[in-house]
Amino acid sequence: MMDSTLKTLMVDCMVMAAQNNMHREAETIFHVLPLLISDIQDRHLCEALYFLLMQDASGFAASNMMLPTELQDKLVHFLL
Repeated sequence: MMDSTLKTLMVDCMVMAAQNNMHREAETIFHVLPLLISDIQDRHLCEALYFLLMQDASGFAASNMMLPTELQDKLVHFLL
């Protein structure tokens, strides 16, 4: 079982990989998010950030719709 520090590090690595065009690495971590993040809202937020950084508009839209309205409104400002 992973401790929370290692889980956080994995999510940070996913974000950094997505930011640096390391698509395969980011995608690999993305696929294990359900194992890393038990809170569904936190997981949807990480998924939305992943799609935003990967410039996947349809994936972002689908993930963003799963978030509360106040988070949706904040994330939309980051669209390119």
